[in-house]
Amino acid sequence: MAGSTTTGAVQTMSVTAAATGVYDFRFDGYCLTEEFAGATDFYQSEAFSVGGHCWAIRYYPNRQFSWVSLYLVLLSEPADDASVLVHVHATLVDMSGHPTSPRHQDSTSQAFDSGAGEEAELPMEFWKKAVANDNDFFVVRCTVSVLKEPVSFE
Repeated sequence: MAGSTTTGAVQTMSVTAAATGVYDFRFDGYCLTEEFAGATDFYQSEAFSVGGHCWAIRYYPNRQFSWVSLYLVLLSEPADDASVLVHVHATLVDMSGHPTSPRHQDSTSQAFDSGAGEEAELPMEFWKKAVANDNDFFVVRCTVSVLKEPVSFE
């Protein structure tokens, strides 16, 4: 049976309330983006899909003075004017893919309901000194969870 496992006499079944995707985003040319980008300038990732919706990450090098800001963006229209409930957790990772420090992570939750192009209200922020390195890039691992619609009987 798909989605279930049997261990001895106990059978475990997965009932998932959220669809989750994990993505690593590499931001190259950090020094140039910090030097030349204005406060409202951003760079956007390629689209990715989680929970039947298309998303992107926007990177603002200079929206905040001492912080790099990342925003989740809904690229697709919500179905039937329903809100899309999402949680995103971002962690700065090193060159080998391991988290750099528990201090270098951030998360936010939000209901997206304005439609395509809506940007999260709250950013995920990383201290600029934490992302600066000799290789002129940084990598952020984002875990995006989209709450599925509940089943209801009327």
